[in-house]
Amino acid sequence: MVKKNGGGCYTNEMFQEAEEAIKHEVEKILKEKEEEMQRQKEEIERKHEEEIQTMKRRMEEQTAEVEKERKQRTEQLEEMEKNINKERKLRKKEQEKRKEEDNKRKIQDELQQQDWEQKLGVLEQKIKSESEEKETIDNKLEQMREEMRKKREDWEKERNEWWEKRHRE
Repeated sequence: MVKKNGGGCYTNEMFQEAEEAIKHEVEKILKEKEEEMQRQKEEIERKHEEEIQTMKRRMEEQTAEVEKERKQRTEQLEEMEKNINKERKLRKKEQEKRKEEDNKRKIQDELQQQDWEQKLGVLEQKIKSESEEKETIDNKLEQMREEMRKKREDWEKERNEWWEKRHRE
């Protein structure tokens, strides 16, 4: 083999072939490694893309959920505002109704007061007129008593005179 190889274990050609085979093997290994790395890279990118998609979906779901909650709260607020406005209107109507009732009551009270004052005036006038009538009647009664007394005195005088006359006779 040494003879065949020109006095050495290996010839240049063999060395070059071996080198080329090694180089080829290294390139093959590198290519395999590169392909493996490319596959890993693609796998990582795919996983990364899946994670991104998953996160996007979660974010979209959360955004949709937040939007849904916001809409619900907005609707609740609008409903509460409607209820508050309704309540305000009802209270305003009740206040107006009470005010109107108070005004009616006040007018009725004033009319009743006027009626009582008028009745009181009529009664006072009646009492006054009756008092005047009573006074007139009392005066007449007094006059009649006086007349009766005079008549009685006259009668007694006459009777006494008659008795005296009778006694004398």
